[in-house]
Amino acid sequence: MGVLPVYDRICLLDVNFLVYEKNGSLYLFDLQGASSFLIENIQKSFISFTYKNQNLAIFTAEGITNYKINLP
Repeated sequence: MGVLPVYDRICLLDVNFLVYEKNGSLYLFDLQGASSFLIENIQKSFISFTYKNQNLAIFTAEGITNYKINLP
């Protein structure tokens, strides 16, 4: 079993991946490879996030923005 990265908030995507927030940035974490990837082009001032059916929803004070996340 591997070690999870340090995070502020976390969301499990499936048995292989999770998304976490750290210092206002979002990262995709590969549980099998124990590696993190920055999710780029995400609005930095978000309040919360959630993931369902390959859609990452970012909640801001202005509204909700959806992103399609294609997992390998």
